[in-house]
Amino acid sequence: MVLHRSGKDGDRDAVASLMVRACYIARVMANLTGHHDLAWNALERELASAEMFGAPVEKAAAWDLCGAWLHAGALEEARNAAVTGLDQLDAYRGAGNPELDSLWGALHLRAAVAYSRLWSTKDARAHVEQARRVVPVMGNVWQTQFNRPNLAIHEVEIAVELGRPADVVTAAARVPVAEIDSGERLSHFWVCHARGLGMNGQNADSLAALLEAERVADPHVINRPMARELVSDLLTCARRGISPDLRRMAGLMGHPVG
Repeated sequence: MVLHRSGKDGDRDAVASLMVRACYIARVMANLTGHHDLAWNALERELASAEMFGAPVEKAAAWDLCGAWLHAGALEEARNAAVTGLDQLDAYRGAGNPELDSLWGALHLRAAVAYSRLWSTKDARAHVEQARRVVPVMGNVWQTQFNRPNLAIHEVEIAVELGRPADVVTAAARVPVAEIDSGERLSHFWVCHARGLGMNGQNADSLAALLEAERVADPHVINRPMARELVSDLLTCARRGISPDLRRMAGLMGHPVG
C-alpha cells in the first residue's frame, strides 16, 4: 500500500493513522510467528507513513522502531532511536496534549531499557524519572501501554538488565499485578520476575514464574530473548534432573536437552 499527499488534510491524517497502526500490528504478529524479515518490512512501511504525514502523534513510529531494535539486540540503535524520537517530540510538547505526553513518556521508558542493557545506571534511572513525571494511572496511547503498572514493570526489567537481583525483588513487589490489563505486559512481568528469581538462585520459583508467564501469553514467552536465556540457564543449573515442564519449554524454544 502506497500513501500519497492528496485529498483533504483530515483524510490524509486518518489514512496515516490507520497505516501506522496496521503496520505496528503486522510487525508484532510477524515477530511472534518468527517471520522477522516480514516484521522489518512492516516497520519500514510504518516509518514511511509516519514520515510522510509528519503529525506529532505519528511519531509513535519512533517508539516502535526502538522496540524493534531492542528485540534485535541492537542496543545503540535502540538508544539512538529513542533519543531522536524524544528530540522530535520536544518541539510539540507543552500544548496540553495527553497523547503526546504519553508517547513522550513511553519513549523515555524505551530509552531507559536501552541504557540499562548498555549498563548505564544513571541514564536508565534518569529516563524512568522523566517518564514518571507524566505517567497516567491507566492508558494505552498508540499501543504503548504507558501507565503506572507498566512503568512498574519497566523498573523490574531495568533492575534485571542492570544485574541487581535484590532490586528486582523489591521492584517486583511494587507491581500492581491485578491492575495490568494487557496479557503481553502481564506475561512480560512474569518473565522479568522469573529472571530475577533465577539471578537470586531461586530456580524452582523462577521456573514457576516462567510457567505463569506462559499461561498468560505463551507466544510472548517462547519468542522473548530474556525467557530463552533464562531457560538456557535453568537447564545448566538442573543438576539433579530436568523437570518435565522445563524440558517441554526447552523443546518449544529449540534448546538442546541432554
